[in-house]
Amino acid sequence: MPLEDERDFPELNKCPDCETFFADLTCPICGKICPEEMRAGNRKRVKVKKNPRHESHETGRVRFVPWYFTTWFIILMLFIQPLVGLILTWAGYWKKKWKILATVLLILPYVLTILFGGVMGILATVLSNSPPPVDVDMPQAEYVALCQELPAETVYREANARLGEHVKLTMKVEEIWEDAHDYGSKYPLYFECSVEADGKTWVFLVHDYRQGDAVNLTVGDEITVWGQIGGNESITNSTVGTLSKPCINALYIEVQN
Repeated sequence: MPLEDERDFPELNKCPDCETFFADLTCPICGKICPEEMRAGNRKRVKVKKNPRHESHETGRVRFVPWYFTTWFIILMLFIQPLVGLILTWAGYWKKKWKILATVLLILPYVLTILFGGVMGILATVLSNSPPPVDVDMPQAEYVALCQELPAETVYREANARLGEHVKLTMKVEEIWEDAHDYGSKYPLYFECSVEADGKTWVFLVHDYRQGDAVNLTVGDEITVWGQIGGNESITNSTVGTLSKPCINALYIEVQN
């Protein structure tokens, strides 16, 4: 419908035939007397159709826009076709601040993903290059001589208080896990081990820090561990979720025949 057909002048009478607005009772165009229902104050208000348009608040000018520049369509495209939606945003009639906001909200997840990947890469490098919490440079005989045999209950209950102490324990491998949070680490392997003593079972995590003398362990192996008490430690993976136990950082492990 043309814009002129949507205009109304409530203070004037309107001819029902030629749709002319006039102040007298008689239409100056067709000469007909204005009926009562078309006179000023009695005439129903004209309903304006909602055509897609952009109205400038500064000039008052009304500009009709194509359907693909309408707000609802641009928002829809920003969700299903972000690149197309972004192009329409900047080519359309949105105010600059809304264009900038839409661009930031669209690009922000990608920027955060890249930053997160970079941080994880740096963290992986740091972890892979960080020195292990065991005396890797000490000769084996000297290291083994430092390790004292302590009761499993003492190591379990005082793991944090005895942090760094050299210890020797004989235990049984119950499970073998890799820690999903050891991004790129050289030492992702953990053994969940148990020790039977005085009718009780004490369960530890053994973090494998062996250098060049790895032993391929299997579940059920009886092993002797020489290492240092690492306090309470947690590992995470898709199978166990999070597993927290007192930990032994093992430098030497021997399978018992």
